[in-house]
Amino acid sequence: MKNILKLLFAFAAIMFAACSGSVKYENDLFSIEFPKGWEVDDSDWDGLDAMTNEVDFRNPDDTTVWFHFVKTFLPMPWKNVGEATELAKFATALRSNDTELIEEIEDEEISDYPTNILVIANHLGNDTLIQKQYVTYLEDSHIVIYFNANFYSQNREKAEEMVDDIFKTIKLKKVANPLEDEAVFRKAFEEGQKKRPADPEVMSDLEELMTED
Repeated sequence: MKNILKLLFAFAAIMFAACSGSVKYENDLFSIEFPKGWEVDDSDWDGLDAMTNEVDFRNPDDTTVWFHFVKTFLPMPWKNVGEATELAKFATALRSNDTELIEEIEDEEISDYPTNILVIANHLGNDTLIQKQYVTYLEDSHIVIYFNANFYSQNREKAEEMVDDIFKTIKLKKVANPLEDEAVFRKAFEEGQKKRPADPEVMSDLEELMTED
């Protein structure tokens, strides 16, 4: 009887996915399902042995919410997701005075990996753009990925419902991190600097943060 119930639940899940018109995207680190009709731009996803890894998802006919996912470059052996979150907060602090951290949510998970959420408000004249940043730490590979959901404050309730539904489909992969090899890291950094040079002042501030006890 239990086996029959499991089969029925599995069949129902398959039928629901088919009826909802979801589309699956997958790369070498994660997969995600999103509504049919959305557009994906992964032209800046260069692979786990590269400096730049970013993917954008958006609905061209609806600006309720859009996503920007970023795998961080530095392979730091953080003790926990809390330490990784501090780097994200540091990056937020470097932005303009019109940006502020308005909420922090701890002890969440994405695909069984520890996740903290930073809610960041970007004040743009009469509008407020909200960035809900899911900081996820893969302890086995020392990879940090930011799953960013962006929406305007007036759309927050509807947008967060969509985010919850879509982010539940994220599946992270257990991978080796090639950037933990010093030679691979140096090569990736040199090639990445040619493609997208880093601000020297930001790099200096980041180096200072990394060397703090």
